[in-house]
This record gives sequence, C-alpha cells and structure tokens, in this order.
Amino acid sequence: MTSPEEDFDRALRRAGWHPGRKVDISAYRTWYAAEGYEQHAAGETFLEEYGGLRFDESGPGVSVARQPFFIDPSRTGGEDELVAAWAENLGKNIVPLGDLEREMITFGMDEDGLIYLFAGFAKVKGANREGLKSLVLGIDGETLDG
Repeated sequence: MTSPEEDFDRALRRAGWHPGRKVDISAYRTWYAAEGYEQHAAGETFLEEYGGLRFDESGPGVSVARQPFFIDPSRTGGEDELVAAWAENLGKNIVPLGDLEREMITFGMDEDGLIYLFAGFAKVKGANREGLKSLVLGIDGETLDG
C-alpha cells in the first residue's frame, strides 16, 4: 500500500510535472488581463510550476470522489461571476486556475495561496501544493458559509 504523498507524486509525474518545472505563463497573464482579473504572485508561482497539467484520476478518493481536471485558467467554464462573488464575500483577490472536467466546478487561488473549489458552494482545499494534493487525491475541504 502506498502513502498519499506517493500517490500524489505519481499523479504529478503522470501529468507531466517534474522537479524544477517552470512554464511560460504569458498566455495566462494575457487571459487574466482580458478578463479583468488582477493576477497575484501566489497564482503566478503556482501556474509556473503546474500550469497546463491535466490530471486524469477519477474514482474513489480519500474522502470525496476524484475527478479529472486541467490547470488552465482560460478553460474555466464561464464561472467568472461565481468566483467574483465569492472573492468579494471573502474579501480576497481570487483568480481562477482551472476546472473539474465532469462538472461545472471551478477552482481558484487567493493572494495567500489558498485553493478554493467553487460550484453552488465554496470549499477551501488547502494552500499551494497541499491544495493541489487535495484536488488530485479527492480530499474534501472546509465548506465556507456564503
């Protein structure tokens, strides 16, 4: 039996990640500007390392089902108003990072590196790598009141 950290590392490598990975995020910057988002350092750092990765994991997770997703802000299925409403409600600068492929669920990041999942609800999944691990392994987050 493998540990969650080993499962996460394997999923990262299957998606194309490797230590020291750094991708050009100029297209993401252009998209954010065109959509009226103010990008922040936490989001840029995250996208430089993980932008463009697609995770195909599905099925039972640690505490919720795992679902395939793609890290690409420009592929967030039109949930901009939902992200903006939660950002205003929480007093945070939240930018979209991607979405789950089988549902209209967008995930984004605030200026502190916290990753949120948005649908008819919002959940905090964790900060930076831990938040990504929660998405990949199917670890439930804290549901926010809104």
